[in-house]
Amino acid sequence: MHRKLIIKAFEKAGRESRHKGVNKPSNHSLAKDLSDFISNEMNTPIGERRLRDYYKEATAIHNKTIDDINIVQLSVVIGLCNYLGYDDYEAFLGKIKSKKKKKPSKSSLHFYNPI
Repeated sequence: MHRKLIIKAFEKAGRESRHKGVNKPSNHSLAKDLSDFISNEMNTPIGERRLRDYYKEATAIHNKTIDDINIVQLSVVIGLCNYLGYDDYEAFLGKIKSKKKKKPSKSSLHFYNPI
C-alpha cells in the first residue's frame, strides 16, 4: 500500500501547487514540498531525491509480480499519512479499504427487465 500512499501524496502536493498558481509543478518541486513537510512534521530528514525515486518506482510498476513499493522509514510513512490528513498508516488503509467496499462490482449490479 505504500504505492498508493506516495502517489496520493504527490497528487495532493500537485493540487496545492496549482492552487498557489504554479501551472505545471515539477516532480522535483513536489518532492521538495513533501520533504520539507516530513522534515518539519516528523523531525526526520528525507531528501526530495528519495521521494522522487519512490514516486517514480510507484508510477512505473507494470510487472504484475510486483504490485507495491516499500518505504522503509516508518517516520516517512507516517509523515506522508499526516500530509494526507490521516493520523497514521492504519487510518489511511482503513479509508482506502472503505472506498473499495463502497464501489459495487459488476456482478452485484442487477437490472430489472420487465419483459
